This record gives sequence, C-alpha cells and structure tokens, in this order.
Amino acid sequence: LGFAVSLTDSDDEVLEAARAFGPDLIVSASYRKRIRGPVLDLARECINFHPSLLPRHRGCWSGFWTIFEGDEETGVTCHRMVEEFDKGRILHQERCAVSPDDTSAS
Repeated sequence: LGFAVSLTDSDDEVLEAARAFGPDLIVSASYRKRIRGPVLDLARECINFHPSLLPRHRGCWSGFWTIFEGDEETGVTCHRMVEEFDKGRILHQERCAVSPDDTSAS
C-alpha cells in the first residue's frame, strides 16, 4: 500500500511520524499508552479498538479484569479517542460470552 508501519513508545517519535504522514484518520488497536492531544489534533477522526466493553475495564489489563471480576460477557469497543483514557464516544461494540474455562489470555 506504500506506507511504513512502526512501533514505538516514544511520544516524540509518534508525534514526528504522524506529523510527517499528515493523517486524515488515526486508528489505534490496544495501544498501551495514551495518545496525547498534539497527535490527536493532527487528524479529523481518531478511533481506538479497545479489548473490552467500555466503559467497564478502561485502561490496560482489561482481559485480566474481565476474568477477575467474573464478568459473563466481554467484547471489543470502537470509540473516538480523546485525551482522557478510553473515555471517547462509543461508536460500536461487539459482544461475546465469557466461558467458565476462559483465562485472560483466551
């Protein structure tokens, strides 16, 4: 498709790469750090795919908390990204049952 993919934990590197790319859309999937405002401001739309049913289990380790809390269902949430962690408007959710033998890795 003609674009580079990279993985970094440096806020400065993320901002530099995003600024150079000039995105119309930013998509994140289970990124373990909060994406800061200067990066979010670069695109008209910024969405994240979070591995739980928000607003429950915001942040990291949502799979662990799903099992630990005894939830009967889990899923994936697509939401708009805002500066507050996992608090943007929910756009869509897909739900699935948690089996009695599930673990945080399953």
